[in-house]
Amino acid sequence: TKFRNLVLASGTVKASVELKNLSELLKIYKKENDKGIRSEIDVIIFLLRQNFKIAFWRAKTTVAEIDLIVVRSNKVYLLEVKTLHHDWFVFERIKNKQILKLLRATFLFQKKFSEHLFTPYVVWIDKSKRITFVKI
Repeated sequence: TKFRNLVLASGTVKASVELKNLSELLKIYKKENDKGIRSEIDVIIFLLRQNFKIAFWRAKTTVAEIDLIVVRSNKVYLLEVKTLHHDWFVFERIKNKQILKLLRATFLFQKKFSEHLFTPYVVWIDKSKRITFVKI
């Protein structure tokens, strides 16, 4: 996407995983045993079906590692994905430090790329693969 190229050219993000297509993603999913990565892939598939573009997966900035950065028109969403083993542990799954890092990353992006609107979310995915987005 244009946004991805702009961000990479600026040096703001170092992407650790580049997704070329859905079949490549499904191969990773089948091989992967880590529940966190599998949850991230479930969220990616959900977002692709909702016509979002995945700009970055596991993006590294100077202030945070961001699980997913997704784009739709000029809106950019920074997502921290969390796997829930029990619904009552929702708020114990994310530390204040992680939220602050996500907010810092949001401010960093907003400052550098003001033509876009940036919004951070925590995304919960439970054992039934129900996905819940919580705006920070």
